[in-house]
Amino acid sequence: EIGKLVSRVEAAQAKAEEHQNVRREHEQSIAAEKLFEELAIRLNSVEIDCEKAAMMAEPLAKVLLSEAEAVSSSELREAREALRIAQATLAPTARLIAGKVAGLKGAVKKRMQDLQERAEAAQSLLDKAQQTADESQSRAAAGPILRQAAAKVEEVEEVMQRMRESEGPFLMGIEVMPADESTEALRSMDQVAAEAQAACADAYKLISLKLVEVGRLSEGAASSARRELE
Repeated sequence: EIGKLVSRVEAAQAKAEEHQNVRREHEQSIAAEKLFEELAIRLNSVEIDCEKAAMMAEPLAKVLLSEAEAVSSSELREAREALRIAQATLAPTARLIAGKVAGLKGAVKKRMQDLQERAEAAQSLLDKAQQTADESQSRAAAGPILRQAAAKVEEVEEVMQRMRESEGPFLMGIEVMPADESTEALRSMDQVAAEAQAACADAYKLISLKLVEVGRLSEGAASSARRELE
């Protein structure tokens, strides 16, 4: 008889535990649903920020296809700020969603995975816009670098032209020149030759420095500028 009573108690205990499990799962389901709704609302707001940032980067992408230096500094600054804000809100939201997916199951897990996919799509959108902004900034920065190098090369070419002109007295077919004229012509040639050497050295130094600066730019802008410099 006692054995039967023990069996009945054990059966009752099993049912009580089952009841507790059902209750616990129900509470977890309610909590998960609430969490999903909160994250969905939060992600909706984040997606708006991401789309806004991407739209602000679109004019920059169009400029890159034409004249890079026509990039508006104000447009670039505003686009980068919008990207910063969007990334600052998306990153923690995406991490929170990813961290919750593993602990869920059933329909709510599938819905949370959908949120995760949306967060990943928003990140891809931001990454593309960020790349455009970085390329725009680098291409705009490359302009002054190339202009400075070109100006230095023009200085070299001007000195080289003067050096060629200094050879004039010896290319006129005059076999014998007066001593004073010959001395002055040789002095002038030596002086302009020294200036040419100095100008070439300065140009090499400047271009080397500019190549270092170009190396800090984005890959596309750096490659284009490097071709111009080298």
